[in-house]
Amino acid sequence: MPTGAEIELTVAGSSALAGKVRYDDGRPVRSFSISFAKYARAYGEEAFAPGHPVESADGSFRIDEVPADSYGLEIRGPSLVTRRLPGPIRVHGEVTDLGTIEVTRGQQREGFVRLPGGGPAAGAKVHLDGGSDATLALQVAGARGEFIVPAVAAGTTLRVRAELDKLAAPWKTAAADGPVEIDLGPGGLGVVTGVMIDSGPVADRRVLLTAPGGTAAEALSPVVASAVCDAAGRFKLVDVAAGSYTLRAQRAGSSEWKLIEGVAVEPQKETTLVIDMQGSP
Repeated sequence: MPTGAEIELTVAGSSALAGKVRYDDGRPVRSFSISFAKYARAYGEEAFAPGHPVESADGSFRIDEVPADSYGLEIRGPSLVTRRLPGPIRVHGEVTDLGTIEVTRGQQREGFVRLPGGGPAAGAKVHLDGGSDATLALQVAGARGEFIVPAVAAGTTLRVRAELDKLAAPWKTAAADGPVEIDLGPGGLGVVTGVMIDSGPVADRRVLLTAPGGTAAEALSPVVASAVCDAAGRFKLVDVAAGSYTLRAQRAGSSEWKLIEGVAVEPQKETTLVIDMQGSP
């Protein structure tokens, strides 16, 4: 069964997901995990919870008692590039068989966050951005300041940043191999506030802050910060690291977004925007 199509079965009863994972050279993946998130056009950094671990000689898996819903699904593992399947995957039958899922070999590595004095920054939030790679997620550094850098596809530029309390490290480009090291310094986070103006209702319209680039119609992730407009179109994005971002405003009745490039965020400061959605590109 092709993995790029919607998968929908209507047999009544308990739901299960099944399939097989193999590398693109045809060999089975013996150790991996499967993570779920309720389907959305854009996922925040924390959307995909830790997955269901699978150990399998031939790469096959079956997960029982999956609640009926529409999901996004990721395949993760220490020896593969995380793959997010096209969605939505609709689960509301006896068994949804995903067929054979191909993944690319890769190798995850360690990263470390350090305090200004050189000690480990336990509990620091680490953000990873792979540009068009939509599978990198927020992590929290462990007791040694350590975090896992997932494998990325060849040629991917990986950027990282971190923050802990009033300390922060701005975005930096990680080396192609070896440990990724982040040094925190005095800094802090900024806030983006604004109002959306349109000819129709603006309540519950979404506003996303993402890394620079992209198109107005693509699936967006990772999302640095997100908010929902109130009835007056007001929104507020908090705890944003210093840097330059793209702001995306949801168009009424559309899967497309208005893009505002070059939104500058400074530590301990508030950036204010007015988004005019009326007849503009």
